[in-house]
Amino acid sequence: MSNKTIAKNTLFLYIRMLFNMGAMLYISRVVLRVLGVEDFGIYNIVMGVVILFSFFNGTMTATTQRFINVEKASNDVSRVNKVFNISIINHLFIMLVVVILAETVGLWFLNHKLIIPAGRMQAANIVYQVALIIALIEIIKVPFNAMIVAHEKMSFYAWLGLAETALKLSAIFILMQIEHYDKLISYSLLLLCVSIAVFSLYFRFTRKTFYAETRFHLQKDLDKTKEMMNFSGWMLVGQLAYVGSTQGLNMVTNLFFGVTANAAVGIATQVDTAVYSFVNNFQVAFNPQLVQSYAAKDYERNKKLILGTSKYSFYLIAILSAPVLYFSHTLLTLWLGDHVPMYAEKLVQATIVCSLISAMAGSFWMTALAIGTNSI
Repeated sequence: MSNKTIAKNTLFLYIRMLFNMGAMLYISRVVLRVLGVEDFGIYNIVMGVVILFSFFNGTMTATTQRFINVEKASNDVSRVNKVFNISIINHLFIMLVVVILAETVGLWFLNHKLIIPAGRMQAANIVYQVALIIALIEIIKVPFNAMIVAHEKMSFYAWLGLAETALKLSAIFILMQIEHYDKLISYSLLLLCVSIAVFSLYFRFTRKTFYAETRFHLQKDLDKTKEMMNFSGWMLVGQLAYVGSTQGLNMVTNLFFGVTANAAVGIATQVDTAVYSFVNNFQVAFNPQLVQSYAAKDYERNKKLILGTSKYSFYLIAILSAPVLYFSHTLLTLWLGDHVPMYAEKLVQATIVCSLISAMAGSFWMTALAIGTNSI
């Protein structure tokens, strides 16, 4: 794969990202205004509980992408299909585990530990169930997304991102017209509709474009299944640490400061996501080549890709972060008007600093996955 192809893929991803970022900033502003700080905070903490119990998915996402990329380098369709089918079965199992945890421990934590205004507890429980369905859809979508990225179909990946954002904008427009129904519940149901529509597009495209590789049938390759599960074992530890540091922080924030502070955490997370998406899209374009160059034993090219991706990722996020760090109060006021949650400014600055550090690690982490030394 030439550098020209990587550049083209990066361009597609940046077009997607710029549109998505602009839409996300607008959506956050409108949702915060329509729901209010309290309901916005409730939505963020409820989603956080669901994500906390979906930590298995983060582990299997990287595992699935890694194994499909490696088998793709072999140009053997049957081997790619085998990994895809094993991944589907693994993700169905993850869905079952998430449902069990969410409907037991999660419900107990939501109703007995989190600080949610008494008058909003029923709405919070409904949103929780809807958020769980959305999380399950995201879990089963992973193998299809991995197939698209492995084949480097970044143009479709970009257009699909634009379609998803357009659907979310439509959902916000509908939310603004609703007057006689709970807006928090309505917002969660609208996002569920968007999630179903996006998954349908993923499914249809992969089945049509990569039919031989995505044809489903039960696999009995216990060795490959064991290899994938062993690989994901160490990653589970890392994923637990990541989820604990993000959603765990969200939970602790709620226990000590309530849903208003959760709204501030939600805003800080969205600002950080917007800034880091520049780096993430840059790295996504390189990730297949990082894995495939190592699998092909082209170590010199692999080394150049690692160092180049790491260096330019840091430069990129540093340039973007500087104005956000220095003018965070002004930018938040311009963005959210009079609805800036308390603590939002300091939380935005803290998350941006964390992203500056983590931006340099992406290419090293992806190569570690390719090598299989994920215990680091």
